[in-house]
Amino acid sequence: MEIKIGSLADSRYRITAHIGHGGMAEVYEGVDIISKKQVAIKVIREDVMVNIANLKRFENEAFIAASLNHPNIVKVYNHGLINGIPYIANEYVKGQTLKDIIEFRGNLHLDEVIDYMI
Repeated sequence: MEIKIGSLADSRYRITAHIGHGGMAEVYEGVDIISKKQVAIKVIREDVMVNIANLKRFENEAFIAASLNHPNIVKVYNHGLINGIPYIANEYVKGQTLKDIIEFRGNLHLDEVIDYMI
């Protein structure tokens, strides 16, 4: 399933951009039309969803992440279905990923690694 930029997902999230992907999901930038907050919407990929264990893993991630509350953990605002496909609406955190930094700069110094881990 392809989510179109500009579309309204789950009658709440206006999709504004495709921002990345991971092993299990595509990630979109969106705006919550109710709260006006910028969000990251993680949508499980259909090829991953065919394996029931992966589907359960994605659903567990949504429930577990939603129960966590810490300033260093991305907040989960909502989860549900978009056209029958599970999604998680997260706090949007702007910036580079650690992977991007390592690909651009190469290996990090030990002091930097410790700072990131802390």
